[in-house]
Amino acid sequence: MIKNLLFSLLYFFIFIIIANIFITLLSYFNIFSASIIKILKFITPIIAITIISYILGKKSIKKGFLEGLKLGSIISILFLIISIITKVFNYESLIYYLVIILASVLSSMFGINRKDSSK
Repeated sequence: MIKNLLFSLLYFFIFIIIANIFITLLSYFNIFSASIIKILKFITPIIAITIISYILGKKSIKKGFLEGLKLGSIISILFLIISIITKVFNYESLIYYLVIILASVLSSMFGINRKDSSK
C-alpha cells in the first residue's frame, strides 16, 4: 500500500509540473488573460488530486477513503510547509488545503466503488 501511495505522489507532482509548464506557456504567449491563468493555477492541483486519488482508490483493497485521506493529507502538509517557508500562508490557503483533502477522500471513495461495480 505504501508503494501505491508513493507512486501516486510521484504522479501528482509530475502532473503538476507538466500542467504548470503548459499554463506558463499560455501566459507567456498571452493566449488567456491573467484572471483565467489565475483560475487555472487554482484548479490544477484539485483536478490532479482528483484523478490520482480516483486511481489510488481503484487500486485499494478496502477503505478507499483512508487512502485518499493519507494522500490528501501528505500533499496538503507539503504545500503547508512550502507556504510557511515562503511566508505566504493565510487562512484562504488553509481552506484550499482542506478542499484538496476533501477532493482526495471523495475521489478515492468513488474509485473504490467503481472498482467493485466493474467486476
